[in-house]
Amino acid sequence: MKTGKAPWAMKAVISSNCLSYQKIACRACADFCEMRAIRFHPGLGGQQTPDLDSEVCTGCGACLVACPNGSIEMREVKLQEEVL
Repeated sequence: MKTGKAPWAMKAVISSNCLSYQKIACRACADFCEMRAIRFHPGLGGQQTPDLDSEVCTGCGACLVACPNGSIEMREVKLQEEVL
């Protein structure tokens, strides 16, 4: 039964020590994100930086486990109650 609600009250957050911010090619988090909440966009000098869409993120933690640098953490978010 689909409810339309995220299964966890957690969202991924990518920290500044992400390898991509250090100009090291890594896209492991995006490769493991089934919802495609993490995408990489080209920047200056060919550097690709991660962009996390928190609206799409389900908080499953797949990106957290995939990150070789420990640059992703899960943070609790407050869920809004539905108005009937």
